[in-house]
Amino acid sequence: MSLFIPFIKANGKLEQVNITIGIVGSRKISSEDDYCSGRWVKLAPNLTIYGFEVDTDACDSANENLAVRQVNW
Repeated sequence: MSLFIPFIKANGKLEQVNITIGIVGSRKISSEDDYCSGRWVKLAPNLTIYGFEVDTDACDSANENLAVRQVNW
């Protein structure tokens, strides 16, 4: 995926495509669990991620982290 995304995006092929991901149990256990970094960020701003976490402390921490990083997509 990651090899072709920059090329496809540069040629305007993603302008009309929106990708939505739902993550149930979205607590971050490792750095690979951060969908707002790494290879997924290449799809922004055409990417929407909904995370669902039953642990309110983990949910609040994740929301605060996104606000600090100014992730608005």
